[in-house]
Amino acid sequence: MAAKTTKYDRAIGYIKEKLKACPRMSGSPAGQSMLDSLCPGFYSGYESSRKTGERLCGYEVYVSGWPELKGVMVTCEETEYNADLRAVLFADSERALKDLLLSLPGGKAVALWASDRWMMAAVEELFEGCAIPFREGLSDRQESRLIWEGYSYLGIKRGSGSFRADLAGKEESFYRQSGVKLFEKKQDAHKAGLSITGKKDPLLTEFINLNSLKERMVRSRFVAEDLLLVKRALEDGLPVETLFYTPGLLKEEGGQELLKLALEKGVPCYKVSEGLMGAVTTTRPVPTAAVSVYTASRDAADFHLDEKSALLVVDSVSNPDNLGMVLRTADAGGVDAVVLIGEGAGPFHKNCIRSARGAVGRIPILNCRNEDQFFERLRQMSFTIIGSSAKADFPIYRLSLERPIAIIVGNENSGIRKSVLEKCTHTVRIPMHPGQSSLNVGVAAGILLYELARREGQS
Repeated sequence: MAAKTTKYDRAIGYIKEKLKACPRMSGSPAGQSMLDSLCPGFYSGYESSRKTGERLCGYEVYVSGWPELKGVMVTCEETEYNADLRAVLFADSERALKDLLLSLPGGKAVALWASDRWMMAAVEELFEGCAIPFREGLSDRQESRLIWEGYSYLGIKRGSGSFRADLAGKEESFYRQSGVKLFEKKQDAHKAGLSITGKKDPLLTEFINLNSLKERMVRSRFVAEDLLLVKRALEDGLPVETLFYTPGLLKEEGGQELLKLALEKGVPCYKVSEGLMGAVTTTRPVPTAAVSVYTASRDAADFHLDEKSALLVVDSVSNPDNLGMVLRTADAGGVDAVVLIGEGAGPFHKNCIRSARGAVGRIPILNCRNEDQFFERLRQMSFTIIGSSAKADFPIYRLSLERPIAIIVGNENSGIRKSVLEKCTHTVRIPMHPGQSSLNVGVAAGILLYELARREGQS
């Protein structure tokens, strides 16, 4: 996850390198002028604080990446557009970018600027709103057009409020601070003492419908249950829409703190009886808390890859508990994304959500409409594609592992399909003591990913 930092030297050094590498910045101001154009006064204030030793106020800096720095975000008050906050984003990978975006607060309108166009897909995935086209008169500076047009977005984190799309094409006052109400924060149900007492309540009906995997896919939602997973969803900044809880939650250790956290995040909380919670979920014993979380299912063809990318490809893993363990392992191993291919379990199955321990919603999980095109793209980008097979001649420890890399694990019983193995640049086996012929797919994924981590000196 992204972390707030006061080590500005490292963050600003990273930002400067990103600006230098950006082709569209050619001929535009750099250094202090550029950073101050993006986040007014930030660089000037930073230089002043270095000389005086005073704290830099009015700005927050977040960093992401493991173990190397792979993303930086600077936030400050927004004064030019009709929003509460400005966020300026720089990132090397979609994983780092998502970590930064998740750290932004819910219930607040944010004007976001991205250093690269590919970043806008992840912004639109997590925020409801619209792109900000450049309008004459917003700034007298020519670089304003260069900086903002096509790389900016005005939105609110999904689940925490709504955006008035009917205003999107209107006059310039839409973009300036004005009395026009563009964003509406969700009702604070818990403070209002709201309870749901019947199954026919529309909010409860919507939640009950999420018991269907088809409905979860259509509505781009998944459900997290019990105190631990609900707490992680809130702490990680996932776009949580609604929280239902029973009176029993208040008796659990940490239950009242959970509700307080939800309120701070702007999540509507509704009290229901244990009987109604039993209608919301098929889990037994009945959980004391459950949340619906917005998520988007993207295709691997639309995902940003570069020479430093590391992917875990999961082929036809059919058991949702096993898939959850694989996702949890991939999250801990720091891969940029998990790509699901073949016919397997879905990541929004409640057993997968539970065993993934918070990974679903945090790590990018991609579908793959066309496997041939996906692997051809990897080949053209010089990816090392490694398939794990018990029949391979070479153990994983004898192979050179270098990024960009895609590591493939297969079905619990039959392994990786032959058609997929044929697309690998290498097939390797995990050495085992005589008596066992295979490992749990989550264990196998862990061994492969952490061998990559060990080679790269990560700790």
